[in-house]
Amino acid sequence: MLHAKQKRFSGNEIFTLIELLVVIAIIAVLASMLLPALNKAKERAKSIKCVSQQKQIGISFYNYASDYDGWIPSYYPYGTFRSLLADTTNIKVEIFKCPCTTAGSSISYAMAYPLFVKWKKLNTIPNPSKTCLIGEGSGNAGLGNWSWLFPHQQTMNVLFVDNHVNSQNVVDCKKAYDHDWVFQN
Repeated sequence: MLHAKQKRFSGNEIFTLIELLVVIAIIAVLASMLLPALNKAKERAKSIKCVSQQKQIGISFYNYASDYDGWIPSYYPYGTFRSLLADTTNIKVEIFKCPCTTAGSSISYAMAYPLFVKWKKLNTIPNPSKTCLIGEGSGNAGLGNWSWLFPHQQTMNVLFVDNHVNSQNVVDCKKAYDHDWVFQN
């Protein structure tokens, strides 16, 4: 038997406007907490893809050097090291663009300037685990003082001569630039 104050659920009840607004507000709060985490994850994924692309470029450098008696590709009369590697090692040109590149920007990988001025052979480069091979820059020039870009939360991914990639901040890059792109840490 049902008492006078008890109601039996009939399935026909609807939410009141207040209850609906409360549910929407809760969803909005949860979404606002989740979106920054999703954006950080997206940026981290781009940085990981950038590292992968730089490692592939490093392998192309070694393949090129193996085919050309240890010589590294540098600036040549017909284009940049990017076009030279693309022509000789079958690496796709698109790989030379950082995934953080947006429409209208030109974040690409630039070769450390001393490599194509001072050292021409891969085995003559001192401190391969500390010497920058390529970093992130703009335009076709080598990594000069004016061309650095730090698209990964104020850091730049740097491919070293020994083919490992590490993220470097502005201060460390300035110190390395003053020492022919040899990092001290």
